[in-house]
Amino acid sequence: MSNVIALTAKSSLVWMMLVVVDVLYERQLIHERTAYHQHQRYRVYDYVVVGAGSAGTIVACRLSAITNATVLLLEAGGPADALINDLPGMADEVMDYDKQFWSYTTEAQVDIVQNKNIVQKAGKILGGGSTVNNMVYIRGSREYYNNLGITGWSYNDLLPYFKLIENNTNPSAAADSTNGPIGVSTINNISWLMDIQQTLNNSGLPIVNLNDDTVYGIAVTPKSYRDCQRQSTVQSYIERNDMCPELDILTKALAVKLLINRTSLAGKPKVYGLEFIKDNTKHTVTVDKEVILSAGAIESPKLLMLSGIGPKQHLDDVGVTPVWSDIPAVGQGYQTHPSVTLDFVGNFTLNKTVANLGSILTNVQQLYEANIRHTGALCDAPAELTIMWNSNLSENNTNYPDIKYQLTASGSQLKIKISVVRCKSTGSIKLRATDPKVPPIVNQNLLKHKDDKLAFLDAIANAFRLVEETPLFGQFTTIKPVQAPGCEYCTNSSIPLHKCSEYHKCIMKMYTTSEYHYVGTCRMSAHNNNTGTENSVVDERLRVRGVHGLRIVDLSIYPDIVNADPNPAALGEFISLNGNDWLAISQNKSIKVKAKVPGSIHSDLRREGILKQDIYIQYNDIEYQWVSLDNWTYVKTFTVDSNILNKKTVNLLAKGIDTVSSIFINNKLIGKTNNQYVRYKFNVKQVLKLGKNTIRVAFQSAPAYVKQQFNDFQQKYNYTIPSVNENNYAFIRKMAASFGWDYGPSFPTQGIWKDIGLEVYDMGIIRDIVVKTTRSMSRWTLNLIVFLELTTPPTDRVLNTKFDISLDENVLISRRKHLLKTNSNGELSVRFEIKIPDTLPIMLWFPNGVANNTQKLYELKVNVSFVDNNNNYEWSSMTKKIGFRTIRLVQKPVKPMGLTFYFEVNDLAVYAKGTNWIPAHNLLDVVTDEYVRHLLVSAKEANMNIMRVWGGGVYETDYLYGLADELGLMIWQDFMFTLSPYPANPEFLETVDLEVRQQVRRIQHHPSIAIWSGNNEIEALRLILFPNQTHLKDDYYRLFVKHIKPIVESEDPSRPFVISSPSNGLQTIKDNYTDTQTNDNRYGDIHFYDYTSPLWDWQVYPSAKFVSEYGFQSYPSLATLSQAFSVNDFTYPLSKAVKRRQRNIYYLNSIEDMISRYFKMPSNGTVNRFNDFLYLSQITQAMALKTETEFYRRNRNIDTETGNGFTMGAMYWQLNDVWQAPTWASIENTGKWKVLHSYAKQFFDNLLVVPYEDNNKLKIALVNDYYQKIDFNLKIKVYKWSQNKPIYELYKLVKSDSFSAKIVYIKPISDLLTESKCMDRNDCLLSIEINNLSYKLQTNNFMLLAEPKNSNLIKPNIKVSDVKKGLNDKTFIISLSSETIAPFVLLDFKLFKNNTQISGQFMQNGFFIFDGQKSIIFKSNQNISEHEIKDQLIVKTVTDVI
Repeated sequence: MSNVIALTAKSSLVWMMLVVVDVLYERQLIHERTAYHQHQRYRVYDYVVVGAGSAGTIVACRLSAITNATVLLLEAGGPADALINDLPGMADEVMDYDKQFWSYTTEAQVDIVQNKNIVQKAGKILGGGSTVNNMVYIRGSREYYNNLGITGWSYNDLLPYFKLIENNTNPSAAADSTNGPIGVSTINNISWLMDIQQTLNNSGLPIVNLNDDTVYGIAVTPKSYRDCQRQSTVQSYIERNDMCPELDILTKALAVKLLINRTSLAGKPKVYGLEFIKDNTKHTVTVDKEVILSAGAIESPKLLMLSGIGPKQHLDDVGVTPVWSDIPAVGQGYQTHPSVTLDFVGNFTLNKTVANLGSILTNVQQLYEANIRHTGALCDAPAELTIMWNSNLSENNTNYPDIKYQLTASGSQLKIKISVVRCKSTGSIKLRATDPKVPPIVNQNLLKHKDDKLAFLDAIANAFRLVEETPLFGQFTTIKPVQAPGCEYCTNSSIPLHKCSEYHKCIMKMYTTSEYHYVGTCRMSAHNNNTGTENSVVDERLRVRGVHGLRIVDLSIYPDIVNADPNPAALGEFISLNGNDWLAISQNKSIKVKAKVPGSIHSDLRREGILKQDIYIQYNDIEYQWVSLDNWTYVKTFTVDSNILNKKTVNLLAKGIDTVSSIFINNKLIGKTNNQYVRYKFNVKQVLKLGKNTIRVAFQSAPAYVKQQFNDFQQKYNYTIPSVNENNYAFIRKMAASFGWDYGPSFPTQGIWKDIGLEVYDMGIIRDIVVKTTRSMSRWTLNLIVFLELTTPPTDRVLNTKFDISLDENVLISRRKHLLKTNSNGELSVRFEIKIPDTLPIMLWFPNGVANNTQKLYELKVNVSFVDNNNNYEWSSMTKKIGFRTIRLVQKPVKPMGLTFYFEVNDLAVYAKGTNWIPAHNLLDVVTDEYVRHLLVSAKEANMNIMRVWGGGVYETDYLYGLADELGLMIWQDFMFTLSPYPANPEFLETVDLEVRQQVRRIQHHPSIAIWSGNNEIEALRLILFPNQTHLKDDYYRLFVKHIKPIVESEDPSRPFVISSPSNGLQTIKDNYTDTQTNDNRYGDIHFYDYTSPLWDWQVYPSAKFVSEYGFQSYPSLATLSQAFSVNDFTYPLSKAVKRRQRNIYYLNSIEDMISRYFKMPSNGTVNRFNDFLYLSQITQAMALKTETEFYRRNRNIDTETGNGFTMGAMYWQLNDVWQAPTWASIENTGKWKVLHSYAKQFFDNLLVVPYEDNNKLKIALVNDYYQKIDFNLKIKVYKWSQNKPIYELYKLVKSDSFSAKIVYIKPISDLLTESKCMDRNDCLLSIEINNLSYKLQTNNFMLLAEPKNSNLIKPNIKVSDVKKGLNDKTFIISLSSETIAPFVLLDFKLFKNNTQISGQFMQNGFFIFDGQKSIIFKSNQNISEHEIKDQLIVKTVTDVI
């Protein structure tokens, strides 16, 4: 009989084994298919994610699923083992499976582990820590996240994302979620667990939910498993079908270094790819958007440093070259939880054994129970109970404990792991070598901070007290500690162990290790804990500082260690329909290409090779016209899950559609668009379905639409809206300049040019915040209007809301209640008037160069929480950067007639010095933040304080306005109407009203916004070209006076509004908008252009109140033109190809005419003579604007006969270029400064000396825009062209008033020349200098006495005497010498074979060399040597022109 039983048992075991093997085999196949069936399909990816850990797997998967971007995920390890990794009970066995771990030997510490090294581990496997850890799932305290002090990282900010990933099998709090992909479970049916929990509860320790607000207490440990299966991020995301459609995975691939170059115009290094080793072979991959590091807190800083990003001194010492970005914080701030485990034993036996790989019989039974029935010992991991406790160093905050105990019991053993979870000690990660296979130096510094030691000792004592004084197991006998070897203190003593301090110290010293919870080595900025920008690696959006195209998404970014198990804190989620997985299809379907959103059809066709060249090369503006005439359709397939469909409101939010389109989802029309400037919102809840969905955006050709609208309007209203060019752009709300302008080509493109995605909520969201700052005496008031959008049905729904408002983390309003009732459209607003407390000192925002030149920005954060009638809860948050300042436009009467026109900021008069901004490219999607920063920083470096966003472009990006705030550039904001009559029919007015309201609310909070202007030049155009057309006059009045003006003044009463630029300001209103003259020097602002007068003569220019446009054209440099032309096009006289770049032949002739007025023209020839012409055009332009601007700067007096004068603003046209052509710009489209821009640096300086001739007299004006009286030493020097030393010098002490312009010297020129013994004006010139050494102020200027072509110039023989490093590695001082006076010296660099050159900015150019020597500062965008600069430098002056 026994043989039968044995045989039966054996047969049963064989059957169970077969079943288990089958299940494990299937799971192993899934793991290995995930790891090995994927491959590198593309040469270029949108994103490359390094590290397939807890964060990296989700980031990679969601990027591919929601943006449909191409994503490559690299992992150094391999797949999971179904037997070892999947079963929770095998967690201890996993730790011995070395091939799944990185292994680091830390530096020895004298005070712990007997000065021995500690081996630390981190997951090297798909899923990272989530595949090999103990699965403990504790988010961390609310206070931890709130105390970070980082925008977007508070607990309320992160909670929705925690809930999106979690699927709690037994939720017990509102904070628990049941909808996410990762299972979270607690075991509540094991008697001994309940017994210990209840016993400690009876002793006063509360039972809590460790993922709720109050975490001090005891709880069954929540863990990331479900149905007896580990819930790693790989299993929960990547191994689920269709979760990650465009994700490629490479396993056993070791990242070696980031590939970096410095091609951006602002000189910021950009990551363009990654080098890695697989199968002992080096490979590279290129990235289009970003590389995302998710390699963990040891490997991420290691890879940064290997790539030349980190502490420069350390990298130099190790031998890493080049160093791309010196970030001292890389590798610093390392933290982990120090821990120690105490062992106890009793004479009890629990019905639980530790899982092991010993007896195959036992394990087959256990494996069967676990894998088939989902029960048994293998279904729970160690650390069944968790206690969160406050040591005697804690603040006794029940929401922020500093000690964690984790209890594990089996058989007659009990283990208590003790961890300090709010530690203050920090260590570091450093490179040991430049070999990526060599582990880094890990200096943990465990327990270095005395508070950590004291808290640890207190926690050890308390653990013994719990065991010794509490009957933990109820019916079981007393538990006794297992003596720790080497710690024989109090062994034979009557002193209980919880009072034996020597024993506690011995245990701490002998047995302390870490929990492998590493953070902090690539930390974010934080306002507290002394972690500011200078001590951080990434910003709050996880972008690596000083480097473009690189983010870090792992635990290394946390400034302090979370007081829990960090794994949950690494997880995130987002929703978007952006990406490069769209298709663009022509109307006849003959072209079908991969498309990118945001983007444009021209960019898509160029990227896919349909357009063979850049759109700006040669005649491509003509060759590629067919693109704009076709009707293109954009299509994308995307996935929707139940989390989205279950929301009450599901909107498609399109922030920018260009322009006329019909939008379909799943072949159902959801809406139409016809305004590029409007944010469109469509409710799509009823048309979406679970799983795959399709969106289709069908565009209509803009030129075709304009023609149709023009004809329809004429037929319906019986009159015509005339056009000022061949495209009547007035009939479409689209960038006017996309149809071509006098500075650029026509490319009226199509596409989704801004973000598009699904916006989902149950109750409401914050849509906009309007801000107004006012001051009474020294007390500031913050006035806010918070615009909300609520779920609309039913219309009588009542929501209880609570508002929290903070300023730089200082609480202004806390939990203020508002009762909201939805209306028919779900839109409403809530107003707040907040007195800033005296305890919060306010620093003012000023324009660049004004007063103390501060541009302090404050972070305003508004949170609103919603609770409906059924106690459902939801919240929304919005953060804005604001500044405290007052601004007004002062228009006071002057005699005999006229009004002033100037800005007053914080009660100080401001002279507006600046320029006009045009769109940075015809294709807005190709404009990078780095390029915009370069342009605006260049404006600041040229001492500008204002910039006009011109009405022929677009309302600019949030980035541009935020940058203007940061740099102190006031913005004159036009509405997007320019140089044409516009219709004013009801349909047109309706979309304009929405456009104006949305745009004002979007950008109004920026302190840089100084003034709103209704349009560009339409008032002047109407009066000049169409003075008697009543329809056009009525349309103008209806559109700008009756619609735009009242909307702007209602939405933003804090700023001035003018109806047009130019306009007569208040006089226009007084005349009821029926002015018979604009550009009136007595009123408002004017635009002034002259192409025939001698523009180096100041008397040509108008004595106006404010000149908001003026300028003259020049050609860009040879390097810039070489990007669009072949060398055969470079001739003088100009070739046909070059000539046609001039959009108006009148301007072309004016450039040559103006050059010939002052210089001898180049002789006929090829590239060298052509280059001479380019040089002379830039000098001529620079001198014309220098003369004009200097006149405006000094023209502060009122003409008592006419009322003219008192000029308080000079804004030249234009700052930037869109293509390679002759224009008014001071910066070429490659970002290179023209001579004009370096001249602007001087003529816009706060201190300016201006010599000029008036009635045969030398007059010298001193302009002092500082707000104090200052005395200066004036030097007047007369030079002969043939010498390099002055022939006459005169010195004089002069005085200047605060914020003034005054004449400080007058002398007949004939007398000066006689005294200096200069017999012929053609022989001489003047140099003027002023200085005040006490204030460290000085400037200079020159004055020609004859045109250069008539002057007796001598070839100066300029030499480069020295090139040396300046203040940093990219700043150089170039020293020049000359034998005689060298006029208009231009510095440039030779062209390389690819028509590029050394890039950067000369801080002066087109300068004079007096006294035989001159030093110029060059700021390079590249890492170059002094030798390279000297070798490549070109020096040119007037006498070099042949």
